[in-house]
Amino acid sequence: MKTVTPKYYRSFKCIGAECKHNCCIGWEIDIDPQTMSKYENVGGVFGKRLKSSVEKDGDCPHFILGDKERCPFLNKDNLCDIIINIGESYLCEICDAHPRFKNFFSDRTEIGLGLCCEEACRLILFDKEPFSLETVENTEPCDGNSSFEEELIRYRDSLISAITDSYVPIDERIIKISSAKIPELNIGKWSEYLLSLEIMSDEWKKLLIRAVPISEPLTYKGYEKELERLICYFVYRYVANENYDEKSDTVVAFSVLCSQIITSLWSHFAKSDEDKVEICRLFSQEIEYSTDNVDDIISKIEDYNEI
Repeated sequence: MKTVTPKYYRSFKCIGAECKHNCCIGWEIDIDPQTMSKYENVGGVFGKRLKSSVEKDGDCPHFILGDKERCPFLNKDNLCDIIINIGESYLCEICDAHPRFKNFFSDRTEIGLGLCCEEACRLILFDKEPFSLETVENTEPCDGNSSFEEELIRYRDSLISAITDSYVPIDERIIKISSAKIPELNIGKWSEYLLSLEIMSDEWKKLLIRAVPISEPLTYKGYEKELERLICYFVYRYVANENYDEKSDTVVAFSVLCSQIITSLWSHFAKSDEDKVEICRLFSQEIEYSTDNVDDIISKIEDYNEI
């Protein structure tokens, strides 16, 4: 079984208390059954604290958020009391994995980093090397992929190869990989549309409201290199994802569209690399971490291509 990652993955390390947007604030954190069983067996004062900090009513146990929606185990130094008191092995699956995502195949697991994490975002946008994948682990043999999986992976890899071909202008690369059309709306209209979707944060809402009056088309002038890296990120994350593998052409258009919306917002509101990171983080938090929002955008592209 193989484990495949982008090359920049090996450089990722959580920056902990230095993070401006701690992933332990503002998110409802579900606890998987295996971890919940471990928590039930923790004794002493900390064991009592663990049990009293979990809400078990509803579909899945989850931590009871405290003041300003902080995880009850995020201490005043923005460090995790679970790790400090009983060790990293007691983190629930979500906390242990974040900001990673995984796509599973018969012969491999593909792992990536999500844009919603500011440190991951810096790697995704500004890594010096062109986007590429590497096998970081190859253990016991397996039966191999199905023909459908093999075809899908080859297609995905050909898209990455085409979009990273720096000898071809980025406009031509986008045309080469895109078979589904993207609705020709300006950044203001796209921002108005995004305002109609599920919204988590006031920061995202305020940014979109500021963008609504702008009638300029989507643009990426001056951000060609970052655009290439963004498209590779979205293509890697979604084209071979089992939830969208039968919509691969539309997902390519989705990948280009998301990247162009981000760079268009940059062109008006980003004055530094950190501003770029923050806009990417907001976009990912609001769009990628809402399945309904991703599905809505993909459906919009599908409807446009049926006209």
